[in-house]
Formats: sequence, C-alpha cells, structure tokens
Amino acid sequence: MPRPFSRLPEPWAFVRHFTPNWFAMTMGTGVLALVIAHLPWALPGQMILAEVLWLFGVALFALFALLFLTRVLLHRDTLWPMLLHPVQSMFLGAIPMGLAVLISGLVQFGPARWGDGVYALAHALWWLDAAMALGSALLVPYLMFTRQSHALEKMTAVWLLPIVAPEVAAGAAGALAPHLDPAAARLVLVVGFILWGMSLALAFSLITLVLLRLALHKLPDTDFAATSWLPLGPLATGCLGLLTLGQAAPQAWQGTALAGMAELAQQLGLVGGLALWAVGDVLNFFWGTSSLLFVLFYIVTGKDWGPMKKAELRVRNTGKLYDDGVTPLLNDNDGFEELVEEGKENKWNMMFPLITLIGGAFIGLLVTLRLVENLSHTNTRLSFGRLGDYLIVGPRYHRWHHALDLPPGKRYRHGCNFAILFPFWDAIFGTLHLEQQLTFAIGH
Repeated sequence: MPRPFSRLPEPWAFVRHFTPNWFAMTMGTGVLALVIAHLPWALPGQMILAEVLWLFGVALFALFALLFLTRVLLHRDTLWPMLLHPVQSMFLGAIPMGLAVLISGLVQFGPARWGDGVYALAHALWWLDAAMALGSALLVPYLMFTRQSHALEKMTAVWLLPIVAPEVAAGAAGALAPHLDPAAARLVLVVGFILWGMSLALAFSLITLVLLRLALHKLPDTDFAATSWLPLGPLATGCLGLLTLGQAAPQAWQGTALAGMAELAQQLGLVGGLALWAVGDVLNFFWGTSSLLFVLFYIVTGKDWGPMKKAELRVRNTGKLYDDGVTPLLNDNDGFEELVEEGKENKWNMMFPLITLIGGAFIGLLVTLRLVENLSHTNTRLSFGRLGDYLIVGPRYHRWHHALDLPPGKRYRHGCNFAILFPFWDAIFGTLHLEQQLTFAIGH
C-alpha cells in the first residue's frame, strides 16, 4: 500500500485537493457524542466518552476549516470549478451541518467546563451557522438550475445535503434558545421555525425524486451506493428540530400575547415529532433494507457501473487519464502511476459501517419499544391527548387492554387495544377502543 500523500506531486498539494465532503466526519462524530450524552442509562464514563468525542469533532472541524480556507485563499482558481461540480458543491451543506452539531454539543458540555459564558459564544456561532445553512440551501440549487449539468438518471440522494442544512440549524436553535434571554430566544426560535419549514418541505420533494429515479433508472453507480442512506437524515433531524423548538417556545414567549400559541407549539412539536418519527421508522426499514440489499447486490454480482472503475480500466488499457475531449477541473497530471492491482479490491470494507448502522437502528427501535411499553403499563391515567392516543400507545390507551369489563358487542369479545407501540394496528384489525375515563376495575 502506498504511503499517504505519496501520489501527490508535492507534499502540500493536498490543500489544493481538499474538498468539503471531509466536513461530514464532524457531523457523524458530533451526533454520536450527543447520542451517548442523552442515553437513558447512567453508564460508567458515559459523559466523559461523549465529551471526548465532541472535542474530537471540534478539533476535526477546526482542522478542516483551516484547510478549506487555505485552499480558497491560495488556490482561488479551484473555487469556481468546485461550485460548478455536480457532486462537490453538494457537500457545502456539510459545513453548516457539522457546525450546528458542535454548537449543540457546546450547549451540552460547555457550561460545566467553562461556565455560562459559552452561551454567548454558542449564540454568535449559531447565527453564523444559520447564515451558512441558508446560503448553501439557496446557492447550490441556484447553481444547479443555472450553471450545472444534471439528469434524472444521474441523480443521487447527495442532493439532500445542502437542503437539510437549515433543518439541522433549526434543531440547534431549539437546544440553544432556553439558555438565552427571552427577547433573543424568541428571535432565534422564529428563524429556527422558518429554516425548519423551508428545509423539510424541500427534503420530502427530493426524497420523492430519489424514489422516482430508482424506479426509472434502477440502481445508482457503485461509487454512490452509500448515498442510499441519506434520505433517513431529513426525517430524523426534522423530528428533532420540531421537538426542540416546541419545547423551547413556552419559556421564550412566557408573559407575552403569544403565550397560548407557544403552548400549542409545544404540543404540536410532540405530536409532529412523533408523526415524523413514525414516518422515519417506516423509511428507516425501507431505505435501510433497500440500501443493504443494493450493496449486497454489488458485492455478490461483482457488477460495477461506477465511473471510478471505468477510469481504472481506461488507464490500464489505454494509458489515458481522461476520455477524449474531456477538460479536467484541476491541471494535475502527476502521481497516477500506481493503480489498484486486479483482484485486490476490498469491497467488503463498505459493509462494516452499513451493518453498524442497521444494528444501531434495530437497537434504537428495541429501546424505544421497551420504554413505551414500560410507560404504558404504569397504573396511571396519563395520555398523550385526544390526538396523541391515535399516534402512540400510552397508559390510558393500554388500560383498556387489561379491563375486566369490556364494551358489549362481538367486536371486543376477545379484547381490545393490543398494540404496544402504534395504535394504527388496532385500527386496521378493528380492535381499537378509546374513551376518556375508565369506570371499572382494572385486571391483568
């Protein structure tokens, strides 16, 4: 295996070739840190591990930001080709998304280590992040419409990256707002709701186009197989954003004429978050299973339609770095003498993160199922409201399942409310029964 950077014409040439897709590493590291910090169990060293991962994400972001700014300043000739590139430009959305996750981590870990002064820093960084997120969501589609060349058969879920950035910034707004003064919190929440609404609507549109592209043009190129997982992101961040914004609204608007609307926003945040979570569960199963099958298909059949494989074959057979008539974006013609030997490609390297993702989603579903099931078996008349009882099983809903005296009629002769997570299963099989109060004994 060649040494890192050995194929570059000079040691510092990697600055010229640095692309924004590296910022996706800060997204994953930061999200993992926040998930560990909010686990429902008190594990030994849990917060230490979460904080270390967050600090590692901060270090990565600082390094990548330095490299990217250096490329912009020293190699300005590469900026316009990057903006016109149909794939590189999409990863501009990874910059504000990575920063938003780190801002949420700063609110989570910063006060205990550096004091409440970090809230002012987080507030300033959030406005910078919101501006970058809005810029990527507007600039990249504008370039797509006016300067870039796209076709439906070449479309991938990478198109979601610049669109989802405002949605992630909205989630960070909900986490930050409770720690600001009411006036600043209200402004942050208003902008957060605007960013959330703009992003989620466009994300659903693009997910629809991704489904259409798969139906009409089958699987994407092998190099873009991993992008099949990206549609899960907008639903997860949309759920998180709506929940955090709704939870922060009552405190921000307390004592104002909009206090009642703020309480409604909190309730809608819960209901809407549950609805998006339910949709995400369905799509998680669909997209997760489909993406895993896609990758397995590539591995088992050995088929490779990707441009990288075709380029390797062209160089090996003809010695040409580019197709005839193609003008390269960067004028670097050195360092391509070493190619991957035939038969030494390790396609199974892609399987490890995919299996981890599928396993993590399954474990998350089991944990959620157990939490909801334990809550529903508490001896209380707690509920999620008249509408919420149709969305998720609560204690009041499940008490009917254990009732000794059921309503008369053939429909309930074998019981009712069998669902343990989603009430729609009882609605499908005709065993759903909702009442505001139980007037009889409860048994097991």
